[in-house]
Amino acid sequence: MSEVLNEASQMCSSLVELTSLAVRDATEDAAEADDAYQIRLEAHNVFSQNAALQAEDIQTQFRTNGRAALQIGQQLEYAEGKRRQCESAIILIRRWGEMEKLAESEASRGDELKINEEIRGVVAHNSCILDSLYTRPDQSLEASKVLKQLREVVKARANSTAGAIADVDPNSSRRFMLTANLIDRISKALEARLLNSFTEIYSAGGQYDFSENAGPGCIDWKELRHLAQALMLFKYGQRIHKQYVQMVVSSRFPELFNPKKPTDIDDEDDEFDMDATRSLLSSLFHRVSDVCTAEFELIAHVFGPAPDGDPSGASAVLTEDMPLQVARALLQRVISDKRNGLQSRI
Repeated sequence: MSEVLNEASQMCSSLVELTSLAVRDATEDAAEADDAYQIRLEAHNVFSQNAALQAEDIQTQFRTNGRAALQIGQQLEYAEGKRRQCESAIILIRRWGEMEKLAESEASRGDELKINEEIRGVVAHNSCILDSLYTRPDQSLEASKVLKQLREVVKARANSTAGAIADVDPNSSRRFMLTANLIDRISKALEARLLNSFTEIYSAGGQYDFSENAGPGCIDWKELRHLAQALMLFKYGQRIHKQYVQMVVSSRFPELFNPKKPTDIDDEDDEFDMDATRSLLSSLFHRVSDVCTAEFELIAHVFGPAPDGDPSGASAVLTEDMPLQVARALLQRVISDKRNGLQSRI
């Protein structure tokens, strides 16, 4: 029995010694980990303090130099605007020089250029004397912008005091008049071509589908929009407004705007029929409502401002007020026309 107890005592002593060693090792490991954590914590504390000081320095510098930086940015923006103006002026001077050279060449030959034929495409492109900018239909908008700028130069030159002084030089005055006349002829020819194209597309008709992927049988409203953008640069679009309104009333309201076919209301020889008159007026009002509803949607897409991101530059040409002006002109013609409007029929 005593031997068993001795063995048990030795086993307990050995177990206690092993446990004591394990606890001592764990304590040392924990102390080392705590030292390492304290070192890292101190390093993070130093880094945070340095970052806070740097941020405070940056904020102080921003408060001190922010106004100067803002002024520098404004000056850079102003300089960029001036650079774009200079580039536009250089292009305009080059275009004027081309027109002046072409006008002098025409005057020296004594034979007028076939401007209408070249712009309408009757003459082959490789045989045209005019710049391809004015003869290619896909360049119509850019050509209209250039011609508008050239007409503004002519107008400013004619109204300025410097222009009156320059008229003392006969050669200068002659070159200017020749160039101005050529610019006017090209402008009229280009506007006529655009109006003819607009009329042909609208007269061809089609379903009013204004989706981006409109199928065949739909009106080509995108091309109408492109033509309207270019035509708005000629006398603020007065002719395209009148042309569009005239096409609508002549094609959509033949019963109103066709004086060769008198209606029952205008025929004084027939006995007045109240029921027929009421039916005719009712049909006319329904017709006006249906046509105007469809045309107002077309007006909004053709004469309205361009959507964001449109690279054509239509936003500078077609404004938000333009559809209202066209719609108002159409309504005034349909309702208030002195000869054929609804009011005159009533």
